[in-house]
Amino acid sequence: RFGDSDKVSRVQTMLTRVAVAAQDAPDDTQRREFGEQERVQPALASDPSMLALWHELMGEEKGVPLVKTLEVSAGAEARFQFKHLSFQEGRYAASVLGGEASALWKREALTLLDDPVLVNVWSIGGAALGREVAKRLPDAPRLELSERQCRAMAALAWEPLRGKPS
Repeated sequence: RFGDSDKVSRVQTMLTRVAVAAQDAPDDTQRREFGEQERVQPALASDPSMLALWHELMGEEKGVPLVKTLEVSAGAEARFQFKHLSFQEGRYAASVLGGEASALWKREALTLLDDPVLVNVWSIGGAALGREVAKRLPDAPRLELSERQCRAMAALAWEPLRGKPS
């Protein structure tokens, strides 16, 4: 669809920024569905060419790749969602690994491991993301984990514990 590798890179960057904005939404409903004004415009505001690219793709028959348009009507905010939540979670995991989704690390590591919304992000990011979590785990002689935190550790290939200095 895109013959220009520069455009492919720009589309990937744009999708990553929108995915991060959606994934960082305060509740599950806003995480799955998002509006242009509430998530897309703020996510792309730092680079007006990204917002222009979004609008260009919206004007094409195939629309924005990986994104489903839920609603576009006069007087109402356009509503979207990623065609599959794992597309959003994958872009988010890549962004965390790339250091761009830094808002995630404002939360305490054990709280993050207990967040059911992040389980697929952990699975997608695997051991590489686990090494990032390891840097943020508290230094303690003993670590007690809930069942959900154990599932998160398994999704991260137990790397958060392997990555801790002994």
